[in-house]
Amino acid sequence: MEKMERINSIDTLRGLCVIFYLMFHFASWWTSASALWLFGYWEYELLLSPIPYLGMVAAPIFIMVSGMSQRIAIERRRMQNFPESEIQIHVIKRGLILLLFHFFLHFLYFYWEPGRNVWWWDEIATIAVSGIIVYYTSKFPIKWRLILIGLMIFFYPSLRIILHMELDYTFFIYNAPWSLDRFIAGMISNGTCPIIPQSSMAIFGSILAEYVINTKNREMSLKLLSKLLITFILIIFLSTLIRFNPNFSPWDLGFHLIQSFGIWGLVFLIIYWIQDINKAPHLRIFTFLSSLSLTLFYLHVIFGYTVIFLSGGVQKLSTYSFYLIFIFFILIIFILSTFWSKIKFKGSLEFFLRNLS
Repeated sequence: MEKMERINSIDTLRGLCVIFYLMFHFASWWTSASALWLFGYWEYELLLSPIPYLGMVAAPIFIMVSGMSQRIAIERRRMQNFPESEIQIHVIKRGLILLLFHFFLHFLYFYWEPGRNVWWWDEIATIAVSGIIVYYTSKFPIKWRLILIGLMIFFYPSLRIILHMELDYTFFIYNAPWSLDRFIAGMISNGTCPIIPQSSMAIFGSILAEYVINTKNREMSLKLLSKLLITFILIIFLSTLIRFNPNFSPWDLGFHLIQSFGIWGLVFLIIYWIQDINKAPHLRIFTFLSSLSLTLFYLHVIFGYTVIFLSGGVQKLSTYSFYLIFIFFILIIFILSTFWSKIKFKGSLEFFLRNLS
């Protein structure tokens, strides 16, 4: 039985994603953007908005990484000769359980916030559904999956109109009066992270992972790297030019995702070259966050609101205090992850998700 080598760059990329969203969330809760000038420059201008008017590209990376991980997990099970029916059941169970986690934890966290307690639809919910989409689309050739991505992006504005969603994003799917049909329509094409077109990031991630899986040696990896490098640079350049044109404003979210393909694909290639081609260990430090990414997604809310309470309200901290507490939190998670890994993260959300599915 052939054994698949672990792709360390995916774990590193997921860890970097966690750093980005922790910094973004904590900064917006604890201090003002004007006070946190270093955060505003490095995080927003360089990481979230590499080119003026580019727009925020951070959120889709989580869906892209989940698509990469799902595709590799599916392929690994196939290589281990698992029956296809068993793989299918595993993928569906995992998606549904993650969806239940999402709704339950949002109820637990936000029951005091009117209308938001259960039906809030965000990245975790879309990741849950996208994992199932990745499984079924992985059976089709790459060119058909690319066509599907294009269709999702192109027809997204029309789909919003068909489903009676306001194009200015002011309607959220949890607003009263709640109804099942509005909820389903909303989760498909509205909310903070609609399934269409955001799940295209997962399909894109699965394609990228498939290319990497099929490289058998260093020479093939370098050849793939050079081709994808040129492709992603062109994607970034062309999609940015198109977004300057006001005639394409209905497709703004779609081109935002296309830019994300290019930007985060490029970031992944750099990490892949460092870690998986050159076997350099320098970035492995970020993998401790990768192992607890789902747990941290919810755990950081408790820590963040605790700091708000202790500091006397929202955005009360200075820049210095923010970085001090942020670094302290990362160090605590690093220590916790080190010891927790010895018992295979028992009790974490990842542990329950893995065992229940």
